[in-house]
Amino acid sequence: MADSGIPVDWVHCRGALAVAPVAACETEPQTNHLVARLLPSGPSKSSEDAMGYANVTAEGGNYASAFVPEVRAQAPRFEVASDLLMGYVLAHEIGHCLLGPHHSETGLMRGGWNRRDAGEISRLSLHLTKQEARKAVARLTLAEGAAQR
Repeated sequence: MADSGIPVDWVHCRGALAVAPVAACETEPQTNHLVARLLPSGPSKSSEDAMGYANVTAEGGNYASAFVPEVRAQAPRFEVASDLLMGYVLAHEIGHCLLGPHHSETGLMRGGWNRRDAGEISRLSLHLTKQEARKAVARLTLAEGAAQR
């Protein structure tokens, strides 16, 4: 996300790393905040091999989820470490929160990653397209303006 000009701050709400104020984790996110969740169970609404899910409308959304068991199971197929694949899955789902529910033909927002994409993931070079990055930054800028009013 940083390559697209999108700042990221991590807030740990549960577990050993939880240090956030309770209010930050128990309230609905502001329009300029996104919540990324690592879930301990597989998909329920989407296809069986889905590694993540974002609850979004055409305008975007606030919740991006990655299914830990599914990411770990598919990492060998992509020949990448599961933590690296997890990061890309979260980036993809966060992309949906910023861009809406549609997939692209190439890049990070592609609907199904293939061997070529896996190679780009291993080289840390699977990104949003320039047009997607501009749209994502514009949405965040608009949300930031709304939050300041």
